[in-house]
Amino acid sequence: MQYPDTPYIIKTQGLPYVVFPSHAFDEIKRLPERIASAQDFFVKTYFGQYTTAGTETHTLLKAVSVDLARSIPAKVPSRQEDAKHAIDEAIGDFPEWKEAQLFPAVTQIIAQMNACSFIGREAGRSKHWVNLVSRYPFQVMIGTFMIAPVPRIFQSLLAPLIFAPAIITKWRMKWAITPIIKKDMHEFLNTADKKNLLRLTEDGKVPFTASLMTRYKPKEATLSQLLQDYITVAFESTPSSAAALYLLLRELAAHPELLDILRDELREVMVDGKLPKSHLAELRKMDSVMRESARANPFSLLALYRLLRVPTQLSVGPTLPPGTLICVDVHHITNSKDLWKEPEKFDGLRFHEIRKQPGLENKHQFVSTGADSPGWGDGTMACPGRLFANSTIKIALAHLIMHYDFKYVEGQSIPVKTSLPNGSWNPGLDTKFLFKSRK
Repeated sequence: MQYPDTPYIIKTQGLPYVVFPSHAFDEIKRLPERIASAQDFFVKTYFGQYTTAGTETHTLLKAVSVDLARSIPAKVPSRQEDAKHAIDEAIGDFPEWKEAQLFPAVTQIIAQMNACSFIGREAGRSKHWVNLVSRYPFQVMIGTFMIAPVPRIFQSLLAPLIFAPAIITKWRMKWAITPIIKKDMHEFLNTADKKNLLRLTEDGKVPFTASLMTRYKPKEATLSQLLQDYITVAFESTPSSAAALYLLLRELAAHPELLDILRDELREVMVDGKLPKSHLAELRKMDSVMRESARANPFSLLALYRLLRVPTQLSVGPTLPPGTLICVDVHHITNSKDLWKEPEKFDGLRFHEIRKQPGLENKHQFVSTGADSPGWGDGTMACPGRLFANSTIKIALAHLIMHYDFKYVEGQSIPVKTSLPNGSWNPGLDTKFLFKSRK
């Protein structure tokens, strides 16, 4: 980055972004939605009318950040069962080393775990659903990159064709879960005591339909809206959690000394192989490794994406007109020598040691937001599902490291990172691992 202290413009996907320096992070996060909107940004840049990006309702965000988060501790036992089933299918049980493509395996694990929580085990474990959920984000991204060089005047004409694969997949996803959502809605409308519907089901399914219908006004809680909400949750939760777990496993394979440390911690916390019914904050060393992986492997060089709704003057740079796309440089946060000792080094226990300092015991967690932890966004538009993602990754990782040894195939290691035109990193999705069951 050549301009760490002044705003500059990049052009990506045919659109100019104004990139503000990292010291503007707190200033931009405080901008209210009436001035700068994250949802408007994603609708515009990812063609939300075709892809669902940026189409979250405030009701959906509240249901995720409050109701879903509240259900996490009670769901730990059932999600451990879901993790085992998903990992058994994606990797298997092998007494000798077995080669596997890491990213497809991890995506299958996360997609199935999440689906079991939202639509139940019968549908969530079906290969049809898992394949749809895994395929959809890639179709959206491919469409977004394909349409970028098309002149803006023609984009609205060509978008339905370019995004046709994603549109068809989204339709198939809705078709697949329509009977489930209809059943949930019928049960909600015909039950006198709605509170009974807000409890977990026997198979660990989250009462998400009941949460949404409780929060929506009666005329808003339509089948069409709820289907859209379920697709949005699947779209936004699966690729991000899968990528985080994928990058985390690559770091652990490159630093195998951390594996026994994490296994020892799990043995201290687990009872008869079961994790506690909590947000899993007890796993402080695991949390530290996850936070360090997020620091060392950010999804993007940029964060706090916003579209300005009104003319806006920040403390640095000129007044910007409505419609301007803005974001913040996070490269100089994750690699700051003022914030981190030896930032170029991967130190899995970095944040475990930092949290030993008085006053910092509950800070610097994987789910923390702030100017030193930009990955989740911040302020009122921070990722509402980060607590659920945190639990998902920890449960999956716990099963993987307790039941498998793993390493890179001969000749492979962590690939050199390369950046894409939109500021995100190319993570290199072709990593191959060798897995072997632990006895």
